[in-house]
Amino acid sequence: MHELIHTWSAQTAAGVPGFATVWKSPHLSAEDAATLEARSGLVMSPPVDTPPLVAHRSLRIEGGWHSVLTRISRTPGAAGDRPGRVAHHLVLPAGERPDYGPVSLLQSGWFLTSRSGTDRHDMPRLPASVGAPPAGPLDDRWANHLASLVLRGTGFIARLPRDVDAIEALRQLEQAIPLERQWDLTFLLGGAAFTDGVLVRLLSAESQPTAAASVLDLAEAEPADTREAPATEAGEAAVLSLEPPERRRAWIIPMVIIGLVAVLALILWNGIEP
Repeated sequence: MHELIHTWSAQTAAGVPGFATVWKSPHLSAEDAATLEARSGLVMSPPVDTPPLVAHRSLRIEGGWHSVLTRISRTPGAAGDRPGRVAHHLVLPAGERPDYGPVSLLQSGWFLTSRSGTDRHDMPRLPASVGAPPAGPLDDRWANHLASLVLRGTGFIARLPRDVDAIEALRQLEQAIPLERQWDLTFLLGGAAFTDGVLVRLLSAESQPTAAASVLDLAEAEPADTREAPATEAGEAAVLSLEPPERRRAWIIPMVIIGLVAVLALILWNGIEP
């Protein structure tokens, strides 16, 4: 398990703009720290009202795949050359994940929301447990359907209804997934760069995705019927099936019967003597 906290500096020790490390776990290599910084999505001068970037991605660290949780918060800069954005990363091998999901960990208070706590000499312990989540902001039909997509490994981009907190919506989605599969939920909020194959991207009601993206509108009363297709790269999200699973199953039996009748008719036709 490793931790990295960094910001962006207009003038690093080398005299050029670049990432500036605030704190790094002693055993995290410089190469892996550079990978986390380069793929953080941290930018120099975001708009004043930029929300935190929050992500759970799978990245190759120390020669193997690890869960990487990231929170980038807007905070007062420590100096004029650091414009007030601090990135906090946690690298977890599978065997060190806690007994609760990644969204719950991001909401636990362990991740920095200000520069307070960056002057440290050791990595703080993860919470042993987290409290029960409040009632989620999404319709349960949406939460259950999106959970079924995650369990099938189907990625999607979804636009949230107005005044819905993205983290709270993600926590509700996490709770709709069985505990043993909750770390399958990879996601990105508040950014578009370096998605690294995440399954879930949630956009605010005002967000405008690229023209190639097909976006699920969670403000609709319930999932609507559409065509299912595999997910593609970021900015080219696939059109997903929003048909509730129970409705989809209702079509299976009639289609099977029709297929059997067709096969039987073909057998009888071929058996007729000329």
